[in-house]
Amino acid sequence: MNSTTISITSAPPVPTVVQGDSAAGIGRARQAARAFTARLNPAPDQDMTHTLVLVVSELVTNALRHGGGTFSLRLNTHPDAIEVAVDDTSPRLPRMRTPDLNGPGGGFR
Repeated sequence: MNSTTISITSAPPVPTVVQGDSAAGIGRARQAARAFTARLNPAPDQDMTHTLVLVVSELVTNALRHGGGTFSLRLNTHPDAIEVAVDDTSPRLPRMRTPDLNGPGGGFR
């Protein structure tokens, strides 16, 4: 896996926050991630934007599916990074599990 870093010279004045409790929230989260990157100066390249949108989509989907049915997404910038934070309402902390290579999710459930 390659790591990519971008330097942000100008950031949105406030973090982007999206909340949702249905599958429609996943699309809103992806749209918010695209809009967020478009406001950055310099804007990330297309590959970085695509990766960010994919990460946001996966995290929000997992929060809805496994974390109690609601999520809160926050996007923020730091001098050398974009921060993605997703909260859910599950009282249980995430834990490592042995992958089920024969089940749904390709071993990632």
